[in-house]
Amino acid sequence: MTIEDAVDLPSAAEPAAEAAGDPEGGWGTDETSDVTGRRRCAFSACRAPLPIISGPGNKARYCQDGKLWGPKNVSCKQAGHAEEVLASLRPNASAQPLQVTEFAEQVSAAIGPAKQLLDALQKVRTQLEAEVATAHQERDQAVRAAADAESLRADAEERANDAEQRAAQAQTAATEAERRRDEAETERDRAGQATLDAERGQLRAETQRDSARKEAERAEARTLAASERAENVERRLASTTAELSSAREQLDEERRRTEADRQRAERANAEYQAKIAELRRDYDTRIERERSQAAAEMNQLREDHQRAEQSSTERHARELGELHRQLGSTGQQLTEAAARADAAAELLDRCRSGITEILRRRDERREADQEPDAALLDQLAALLEGPLSPAPSPPSPSR
Repeated sequence: MTIEDAVDLPSAAEPAAEAAGDPEGGWGTDETSDVTGRRRCAFSACRAPLPIISGPGNKARYCQDGKLWGPKNVSCKQAGHAEEVLASLRPNASAQPLQVTEFAEQVSAAIGPAKQLLDALQKVRTQLEAEVATAHQERDQAVRAAADAESLRADAEERANDAEQRAAQAQTAATEAERRRDEAETERDRAGQATLDAERGQLRAETQRDSARKEAERAEARTLAASERAENVERRLASTTAELSSAREQLDEERRRTEADRQRAERANAEYQAKIAELRRDYDTRIERERSQAAAEMNQLREDHQRAEQSSTERHARELGELHRQLGSTGQQLTEAAARADAAAELLDRCRSGITEILRRRDERREADQEPDAALLDQLAALLEGPLSPAPSPPSPSR
């Protein structure tokens, strides 16, 4: 390492000099003035006069004209800093100057750790740059993936909407096609029927044409007889008009009788429906009463069972036997209640069958224009009132 290499190193005294108010750097001494008071360049190899600057403020210690020195083209300021570095390496002012080789060894020893630190910092910087680049790539990939996902989601929603619209359009088209097919089938049937009607009409027309020819021949013969028949028709028309008036009166009378029969039938039907509704309510009430009674008995048995469990061991054995007997009695009562419910259902079915038979007979008599039979009414009353006697309630089991 040469002296020219040393000038590239930043001087440690330069920040301190700048902080002290000397922008050119230095060691606290101003050697820029000669004996005449003219300020000169602080670099010993230059010592060129510096321009005179009046007024307060810091004054430059080195040349500012761009003069360069050595193979590395260093300025006066850089060369002066190198001299200051060499001066700082001397232990005292009276010591002998160091040899260039020793100075190079000392500088190399100082630069080694600096290079290691620089290499470590360079590696850290490379790693940081790689990590930052990787993070940027991952971020860009995540942004692109999010954008792709959003685009895919939008495309999926758009395709779903299009699919729904196409499905609705297809459904509408299918419905329209079905309607058109039905219309086509109807038109086809109509066309076939029209063809058949046309063929039949043609046959009838031909037949009528032949008949018309024959009829025309006979028409002349009938024309003469028509006059005679016209007079007879007028006489018969007068008689028919009288008969028609009488028939209309009879028809009105028949209509009045029919309306009266219909009203009586409606009243009878309403009465029958009321009786049937009453039978249903009676049946539902009886069934509900049986169910409530059975539920109450079961609740009582459950309470007895719970009290029996809380008693002592000896009483538990005795009461358990009693409970079994009560359960047997309750089962028998439930069986009887079910039998009574079945009997009531069978009775309701018989009532319905009887009422249906009575209605059928009534309709037959009405068609035969006969009055309802008193026996049928008695039978209906017997069905409605006789069999439905309230059944005795089963006794509640004692504890």
